[in-house]
Amino acid sequence: MWQGALLAAALRAALFLGAGRSSRWRHQAATACLLLLPLVFGITLALSLGAGPSSVVLPPVAPRMVFNPVIAQGVPAAPVDRLAWLAPLWMGGVILFYVFRLAGWLGVCAAPAEWQQRLRELAGAVGVSQPVELLESCLACVPQVIGYWRPVILMPLGALAGLSAEQVEAILIHELAHIRRADYLVSVAQSLIEGLFFFHPAAWWISAVVRAEGEVARRCLNSSCPARLKESLSHFAARSVMDIDGLGDALVDQLVDTGLVKSIADLYQLRLDQLLNLERMGEKSASRIMASI
Repeated sequence: MWQGALLAAALRAALFLGAGRSSRWRHQAATACLLLLPLVFGITLALSLGAGPSSVVLPPVAPRMVFNPVIAQGVPAAPVDRLAWLAPLWMGGVILFYVFRLAGWLGVCAAPAEWQQRLRELAGAVGVSQPVELLESCLACVPQVIGYWRPVILMPLGALAGLSAEQVEAILIHELAHIRRADYLVSVAQSLIEGLFFFHPAAWWISAVVRAEGEVARRCLNSSCPARLKESLSHFAARSVMDIDGLGDALVDQLVDTGLVKSIADLYQLRLDQLLNLERMGEKSASRIMASI
C-alpha cells in the first residue's frame, strides 16, 4: 500500500509545482505515475518471493519424550491465518471489475446508416484514416472509444435520437480526436491497472487525474483557452493536415506558453530569432521549422 501512497504524493507535489504547465504535461505526469504502480508492486513482489521463507532450526527431540494427543482445556486455539483469504478475495474483485467493464458490449446494435455516413465524413475531416464504426449500447452510460486497429465509437442507446444533430456531431468529433491521438492504448492500460488495484484509493485517484487532464483540451469551451489552442495547433501541424515538419507538441506548448502564438494565424508571423530564444532550439532546427511553415 505504501508504494501507491508514495506515488500519489509524488504526483500531487508535481501537480502543485507544475500548476502553470499545460494540461498535456499534467496528463503525461499522471499517466507515468499510473504505469509505475504495477511496476513497483511487481518489483516488491519479486523481491519478496526471491527472499524465500526464513529457515528455522528446531531443537532436537528428547529420545524418551512421549507426545500426548490430549488437548488441554483452556488453552487458546491457534490463530486463524486470515491472510490466506486475501488472494481469493482479490482475484474475485478483479474478475468482477473486468466483467462489469465488458458488460458494455451487451445489447449492442448498429447505428443508423445516415450517422455512419456522417461519421466517415467527420473522420476524414479530422484526419482519421482507419475505418471507424458507430454502435449503440443499452448498457453504455457515456460515449466511449473501444479498439485501436478497428476502433468503435460506442454510444448510449437513444443518444442519437435524443440529442440534436449539432450535439451528436460534437460528441463524434470528440471521440474521433481520441482515436487520432491513440488514447485507447492508454485507456486499456488504465482499465487493466484499475482492475488489478481496485482496492487501492491511490490508484483510483491517479486514474481520475489521468482521465480529467486528458479531457481538458476537449472540454474547454472558451476559444482562447490555452489547452484548446494547443490542441488546434497540433491538429493543424499534423501530417494529415498542413504537415509542418518539427512543430510537435513540445514546441506547441512553448509557443503558446510564451505568448508567441495566440492563434493559428500567428504561426505565419513567427521570426527566426523568436524561435532561437526558445529552450533546446538550435539554428538548424529553427530554420527547418521556418521553411516548413
